[in-house]
Parts: sequence; structure tokens; C-alpha cells
Amino acid sequence: AQKPTCANVVLSLEQALDANGSGAKAIAGKRDAYLGGGSSGDSRIEINLLASELDSAHGFGWVRMRIDVGTDHAVLDATLLGLDPVSPPASDFNGPGCAVVA
Repeated sequence: AQKPTCANVVLSLEQALDANGSGAKAIAGKRDAYLGGGSSGDSRIEINLLASELDSAHGFGWVRMRIDVGTDHAVLDATLLGLDPVSPPASDFNGPGCAVVA
């Protein structure tokens, strides 16, 4: 049996002024991580982000994920871990299923 392929998935990190997402905007260089339809169903996307990459001078201190799926159905999981500059980058923990580290 063939392994199922995953949907086209675009994961973006956005910054906001508060927990409600006020003034949300893309974080430069963290806009797109892409898994195409040819990837296996066991793929992962990892994006590293430092607090210094936020526009803190203009009050941005919140981060959210935006996930766009290019199909009418998909099974996926998303986790945002830490935002602590003393933590190592996500790439230090990538496993064999990791398809993208941005």
C-alpha cells in the first residue's frame, strides 16, 4: 500500500500587540515554510524564532502561528514551544521526520 501524501501546508509566524492578535503582522523571514503534496504524511515543519526578531520597539511581544492548508481536509498538529532565548533552536531536536527547518 502506498503512504498517503500530505496536503500543501504553509505555516507562518506572526507577531501581535496583545493576546487577542491586535495589529498582527508577519515576522520577516518567518512567513513561509512549505510542505508540498509530494511529501509523506509523516513530515514536520520547524521554525526557529528569537525574541530579538520581534518588532518590540513598536510594542509587538506576542507570537501566533497561522496555518494555511491547500485542501478541504487535513489532519495536522501544531505546537509553539518557548520563546525563550536561553533555549536551543528547534533544529537541535529535529527527528527523522523533519522536512523543513527555517
